[in-house]
Amino acid sequence: TDEGARIYAQAQEIAVGMDSLLRTAREQREEMAEVVVSAPPLVAKGLLMPHFAAFTRRHANIRLVLQSDAQISNLHARQADIALRIVRPTQNGLVALRLRPIRFRFYARANYLKNRPRAEQAFLCLNIAGAHGLWQAEQLAGRKIILACNDFDVIKAAVAAETGIGLLPDFYVRPADGFVQVAPNGAAQPEEFAADLYLVMHEDLRRSAKIRAVADFLGEVLAERAG
Repeated sequence: TDEGARIYAQAQEIAVGMDSLLRTAREQREEMAEVVVSAPPLVAKGLLMPHFAAFTRRHANIRLVLQSDAQISNLHARQADIALRIVRPTQNGLVALRLRPIRFRFYARANYLKNRPRAEQAFLCLNIAGAHGLWQAEQLAGRKIILACNDFDVIKAAVAAETGIGLLPDFYVRPADGFVQVAPNGAAQPEEFAADLYLVMHEDLRRSAKIRAVADFLGEVLAERAG
Protein backbone atom coordinates (compact mmCIF):
# COMPACT_ATOMS: atom_id res chain seq x y z
CA THR A 1 0.00 0.00 0.00
CA ASP A 2 0.96 3.63 -0.29
CA GLU A 3 1.06 3.93 3.51
CA GLY A 4 3.30 0.92 3.82
CA ALA A 5 5.63 2.32 1.16
CA ARG A 6 5.79 5.64 2.96
CA ILE A 7 6.66 3.99 6.31
CA TYR A 8 9.29 1.85 4.58
CA ALA A 9 10.85 4.93 2.97
CA GLN A 10 10.96 6.75 6.31
CA ALA A 11 12.61 3.75 7.93
CA GLN A 12 15.21 3.70 5.16
CA GLU A 13 15.91 7.39 5.67
CA ILE A 14 16.36 6.89 9.41
CA ALA A 15 18.69 3.95 8.81
CA VAL A 16 20.79 5.96 6.37
CA GLY A 17 20.91 8.87 8.81
CA MET A 18 21.99 6.64 11.69
CA ASP A 19 24.65 5.05 9.53
CA SER A 20 25.96 8.49 8.59
CA LEU A 21 26.09 9.59 12.24
CA LEU A 22 27.91 6.41 13.28
CA ARG A 23 30.40 6.79 10.43
CA THR A 24 31.05 10.44 11.37
CA ALA A 25 31.56 9.52 15.02
CA ARG A 26 33.93 6.71 14.02
CA GLU A 27 35.93 9.03 11.77
CA GLN A 28 36.18 11.62 14.54
CA ARG A 29 37.46 9.00 16.97
CA GLU A 30 40.04 7.84 14.46
CA GLU A 31 41.23 11.42 13.95
CA MET A 32 41.75 12.03 17.68
CA ALA A 33 45.39 11.87 18.75
CA GLU A 34 46.03 10.77 22.32
CA VAL A 35 48.74 12.21 24.60
CA VAL A 36 49.27 10.93 28.14
CA VAL A 37 50.37 13.50 30.73
CA SER A 38 51.41 12.50 34.24
CA ALA A 39 51.34 15.09 37.04
CA PRO A 40 51.17 15.24 40.84
CA PRO A 41 47.60 15.83 42.06
CA LEU A 42 48.25 19.40 43.23
CA VAL A 43 49.75 20.34 39.85
CA ALA A 44 47.03 18.57 37.85
CA LYS A 45 44.21 20.14 39.82
CA GLY A 46 45.63 23.53 40.74
CA LEU A 47 47.75 24.47 37.71
CA LEU A 48 46.80 22.35 34.71
CA MET A 49 43.00 22.08 34.83
CA PRO A 50 42.34 25.86 34.89
CA HIS A 51 43.83 25.91 31.36
CA PHE A 52 42.08 22.78 30.07
CA ALA A 53 39.27 24.63 28.28
CA ALA A 54 41.82 26.74 26.38
CA PHE A 55 43.70 23.57 25.45
CA THR A 56 40.60 21.91 24.00
CA ARG A 57 39.81 25.01 21.94
CA ARG A 58 43.30 25.09 20.47
CA HIS A 59 43.77 21.34 19.99
CA ALA A 60 40.33 19.91 19.33
CA ASN A 61 41.75 16.68 17.89
CA ILE A 62 44.04 15.83 20.81
CA ARG A 63 42.65 13.76 23.64
CA LEU A 64 44.50 14.50 26.87
CA VAL A 65 44.85 11.45 29.14
CA LEU A 66 45.73 12.78 32.58
CA GLN A 67 47.40 10.50 35.12
CA SER A 68 47.41 12.13 38.54
CA ASP A 69 50.46 10.65 40.22
CA ALA A 70 53.94 11.60 41.40
CA GLN A 71 56.11 8.83 39.95
CA ILE A 72 58.70 9.38 37.21
CA SER A 73 59.16 5.69 36.40
CA ASN A 74 56.12 5.61 34.12
CA LEU A 75 58.05 7.69 31.56
CA HIS A 76 60.66 4.95 31.20
CA ALA A 77 57.93 2.32 30.94
CA ARG A 78 56.33 4.51 28.24
CA GLN A 79 53.12 4.70 30.28
CA ALA A 80 53.16 8.48 29.85
CA ASP A 81 54.37 10.81 27.10
CA ILE A 82 54.91 13.91 29.24
CA ALA A 83 55.38 14.36 32.98
CA LEU A 84 55.09 17.45 35.17
CA ARG A 85 57.36 17.05 38.18
CA ILE A 86 58.43 19.13 41.18
CA VAL A 87 61.80 17.33 41.36
CA ARG A 88 64.22 17.51 38.43
CA PRO A 89 64.77 13.98 37.09
CA THR A 90 68.31 12.63 36.71
CA GLN A 91 67.61 9.54 34.61
CA ASN A 92 69.32 9.20 31.23
CA GLY A 93 67.29 9.82 28.10
CA LEU A 94 64.96 12.38 29.66
CA VAL A 95 64.70 16.06 28.75
CA ALA A 96 63.58 18.46 31.49
CA LEU A 97 62.35 22.02 30.96
CA ARG A 98 62.06 24.25 34.03
CA LEU A 99 58.66 25.97 34.02
CA ARG A 100 58.24 27.92 37.26
CA PRO A 101 58.87 27.76 41.00
CA ILE A 102 56.09 26.63 43.30
CA ARG A 103 56.33 28.53 46.58
CA PHE A 104 54.97 26.99 49.76
CA ARG A 105 54.01 29.30 52.62
CA PHE A 106 52.04 29.14 55.87
CA TYR A 107 48.68 30.90 55.85
CA ALA A 108 45.89 31.63 58.32
CA ARG A 109 42.76 33.72 58.74
CA ALA A 110 43.44 37.07 60.39
CA ASN A 111 40.67 36.37 62.93
CA TYR A 112 42.34 33.11 63.92
CA LEU A 113 45.62 34.87 64.64
CA LYS A 114 43.81 37.64 66.49
CA ASN A 115 41.79 35.30 68.71
CA ARG A 116 44.49 32.71 69.49
CA PRO A 117 47.60 33.49 71.52
CA ARG A 118 50.74 32.27 69.75
CA ALA A 119 51.22 29.46 72.27
CA GLU A 120 47.75 28.10 71.44
CA GLN A 121 48.00 28.26 67.67
CA ALA A 122 47.82 24.92 65.86
CA PHE A 123 49.28 23.89 62.50
CA LEU A 124 48.17 21.92 59.45
CA CYS A 125 51.14 20.49 57.59
CA LEU A 126 52.03 18.47 54.53
CA ASN A 127 52.89 14.81 54.95
CA ILE A 128 56.11 14.77 52.90
CA ALA A 129 59.78 13.82 53.13
CA GLY A 130 62.89 15.25 51.43
CA ALA A 131 64.10 18.86 51.48
CA HIS A 132 60.54 20.17 51.68
CA GLY A 133 59.82 18.01 54.71
CA LEU A 134 63.03 19.10 56.45
CA TRP A 135 62.20 22.77 55.93
CA GLN A 136 58.70 22.24 57.26
CA ALA A 137 60.04 20.41 60.33
CA GLU A 138 62.42 23.28 61.07
CA GLN A 139 59.63 25.81 60.76
CA LEU A 140 57.32 23.87 63.07
CA ALA A 141 59.85 22.77 65.68
CA GLY A 142 58.13 22.89 69.05
CA ARG A 143 54.74 23.90 67.58
CA LYS A 144 51.44 22.02 67.91
CA ILE A 145 50.50 20.07 64.75
CA ILE A 146 46.88 18.90 64.61
CA LEU A 147 46.80 17.60 61.02
CA ALA A 148 49.28 16.12 58.54
CA CYS A 149 47.99 15.13 55.10
CA ASN A 150 48.83 15.21 51.39
CA ASP A 151 45.67 16.98 50.20
CA PHE A 152 45.91 20.76 49.93
CA ASP A 153 42.17 21.10 49.51
CA VAL A 154 41.76 19.67 53.00
CA ILE A 155 44.39 22.03 54.43
CA LYS A 156 42.85 25.06 52.71
CA ALA A 157 39.38 24.17 53.97
CA ALA A 158 40.71 23.87 57.51
CA VAL A 159 42.44 27.26 57.27
CA ALA A 160 39.24 28.84 55.92
CA ALA A 161 37.33 27.37 58.85
CA GLU A 162 39.83 29.04 61.23
CA THR A 163 40.99 25.66 62.54
CA GLY A 164 44.68 26.42 62.31
CA ILE A 165 47.64 27.67 60.29
CA GLY A 166 48.22 25.68 57.10
CA LEU A 167 50.96 25.12 54.56
CA LEU A 168 49.77 25.88 51.00
CA PRO A 169 51.33 26.36 47.55
CA ASP A 170 51.15 29.92 46.22
CA PHE A 171 48.69 29.17 43.41
CA TYR A 172 46.17 27.71 45.88
CA VAL A 173 45.71 31.05 47.64
CA ARG A 174 43.68 33.88 46.08
CA PRO A 175 43.10 37.42 47.41
CA ALA A 176 39.41 36.55 47.86
CA ASP A 177 40.37 33.86 50.38
CA GLY A 178 41.36 36.50 52.90
CA PHE A 179 44.39 34.53 54.10
CA VAL A 180 47.51 36.16 55.57
CA GLN A 181 51.04 34.79 55.63
CA VAL A 182 52.41 33.53 58.92
CA ALA A 183 55.92 32.95 60.23
CA PRO A 184 55.57 29.83 62.44
CA ASN A 185 58.93 30.33 64.12
CA GLY A 186 58.17 33.93 65.04
CA ALA A 187 60.47 35.47 62.43
CA ALA A 188 59.80 39.08 61.45
CA GLN A 189 59.39 38.08 57.79
CA PRO A 190 57.45 34.92 56.80
CA GLU A 191 59.64 32.38 55.03
CA GLU A 192 58.83 30.17 52.07
CA PHE A 193 60.01 26.96 50.48
CA ALA A 194 60.41 27.06 46.70
CA ALA A 195 60.45 23.97 44.47
CA ASP A 196 60.81 24.17 40.69
CA LEU A 197 58.21 22.61 38.40
CA TYR A 198 59.65 20.75 35.39
CA LEU A 199 58.17 19.46 32.16
CA VAL A 200 59.80 16.11 31.41
CA MET A 201 59.71 13.88 28.32
CA HIS A 202 61.82 11.33 26.50
CA GLU A 203 64.39 12.75 24.13
CA ASP A 204 63.08 10.65 21.24
CA LEU A 205 59.47 11.82 21.71
CA ARG A 206 60.21 15.48 21.05
CA ARG A 207 59.79 14.93 17.30
CA SER A 208 56.19 13.73 17.67
CA ALA A 209 53.87 16.50 16.46
CA LYS A 210 51.08 15.71 18.92
CA ILE A 211 53.42 15.48 21.91
CA ARG A 212 55.26 18.62 20.85
CA ALA A 213 51.93 20.46 20.61
CA VAL A 214 50.97 19.49 24.16
CA ALA A 215 54.44 20.26 25.53
CA ASP A 216 54.44 23.68 23.86
CA PHE A 217 51.02 24.50 25.31
CA LEU A 218 52.03 23.44 28.82
CA GLY A 219 55.23 25.42 28.55
CA GLU A 220 53.25 28.47 27.46
CA VAL A 221 50.60 28.45 30.22
CA LEU A 222 52.67 27.07 33.11
CA ALA A 223 55.93 28.95 32.66
CA GLU A 224 56.85 31.61 35.22
CA ARG A 225 56.45 34.41 32.69
CA ALA A 226 52.78 33.40 32.28
CA GLY A 227 52.12 34.20 35.94
